[in-house]
Amino acid sequence: IRSEIAALSGLPVIVKGGVSIKLFPRFAAIINNIEIGSFAAPKTAAMTAATLEVDLSRLAALGNRLKINALRFYAADIRLADDGAGNWLPARMASQLAPAILAEQRSAGALASAPQTGWSIGSVRLTRSRLRFFGTGGLEEDISDADLMLDWPRLAAPLTVSGGGTWRGKPARFSARLQNIIPMAAGNNSAVTFDAESGAARLSFDGFAN
Repeated sequence: IRSEIAALSGLPVIVKGGVSIKLFPRFAAIINNIEIGSFAAPKTAAMTAATLEVDLSRLAALGNRLKINALRFYAADIRLADDGAGNWLPARMASQLAPAILAEQRSAGALASAPQTGWSIGSVRLTRSRLRFFGTGGLEEDISDADLMLDWPRLAAPLTVSGGGTWRGKPARFSARLQNIIPMAAGNNSAVTFDAESGAARLSFDGFAN
């Protein structure tokens, strides 16, 4: 599991606590005190979590394979950092996606046959968590008490995010849908919808972005 998360995030994974297995009602691994990335380095992409529950496929386990269906982070502290080129993903994750991105650029049909599109990202749930954003020009934003759901079943499918938290001292709700993240990562346009509401302020976007 640690190797799978490291491959997906492009960051080192350290498990500092205990690990247990839950068989019912969900087949899952329970990991305590996990760190992804170098959290000691300031303003870098990294995260810690008091508990991570990893939902696993029973069918895959019977075939001696590991298939992650969902990740559930509790009391997580997540930092996202801009690399200066407008990219918020860790560099190694972007390099992992590069073959699929290049295939998409060559032809739409090639994307379906790219091995990376077979990855099952599944869903990621954050409960009682904190998100911090560090951008260029001194941009810093902080969302606390976050309860968010990210759903991305495979690379070629839309990515959706929904949930809420506390932003600048006020309750906030967020939702977003990225129709196809692969063209966006390749610098092409993709359909995007975004809606955020905090207090009396509301921000909506429905169009194309890259």
